[in-house]
Amino acid sequence: MTVLALKTSPADMRETLGKMVIRNSNVGDLVTADDLGVGGTLTALMKDAINPTLMQTLEGTSVLLHACPFANVAHGNSSVVADKIALKLVGPDGFVVTEAGFCADIGTEKFMSTICQYNGLTPRCAVTVAKIRALKMVAGGPEVVARKPVDRTYLNVNVALVEPGCVNLARHIANTKAYGVNVVVAVDMFTTDAEAELYAVKKAVLATGAYDAVICTHHAHGIKGVVDLGSTIQRACENLAQPLKFLYHLDVSIREKIEAIAWSYGAREVEYSKQLGQETD
Repeated sequence: MTVLALKTSPADMRETLGKMVIRNSNVGDLVTADDLGVGGTLTALMKDAINPTLMQTLEGTSVLLHACPFANVAHGNSSVVADKIALKLVGPDGFVVTEAGFCADIGTEKFMSTICQYNGLTPRCAVTVAKIRALKMVAGGPEVVARKPVDRTYLNVNVALVEPGCVNLARHIANTKAYGVNVVVAVDMFTTDAEAELYAVKKAVLATGAYDAVICTHHAHGIKGVVDLGSTIQRACENLAQPLKFLYHLDVSIREKIEAIAWSYGAREVEYSKQLGQETD
């Protein structure tokens, strides 16, 4: 999945598949797919998979589906091929929205460090999605169990529980802002959400230095419920005054990459097992 999503052409994919390490030989040498003579076969199996699927939303907007924007599957982003096709179709003045997994510590980091660095993509705005119920949960609310009624805590007004949940949201915003992009928070509004709770989230978001927080009702109103979000994203893209930044350069060691990521999340130090220490020296 990772190879498929990162490659820009069949030839590019063929080269990478051929270099994939299958195992170590009896004397410790790396054995690749090309060493076994199967690099071409692997590419033949994937020759059609590299083509994205073109679909459209209910409102008629084009959508390219390719790879897996789910952050614990491969690197959790849409494919580079799909993104580059979309950018070409919309032209220099258009907008492409691409999904980057979930969470700033998984989807965003992989998108910025891997997708953007390897392929020269330069996003100008990142949208972080928040929900009142989720913020209550990360603040210590009751466990939500499948096939059991939702606790009344998540159905009643409880600003005192929402506010500590915003600390988690603030950290995701800070992690994302570190790359030099504007951050817009889309707050998905449900019928159980109170105005006081939504206000508390927006206040907390603006205090972090995020570009804005927008209340979204697309679950109930479709595209009409996110018109304000679209306008806000456009302004955020047009008012970016700094270049894209990365946590590390591609030519540094694996150890340095690990530490740069860990420190960006607030870690004080990184400990390595003896085996990992040998592999990353």
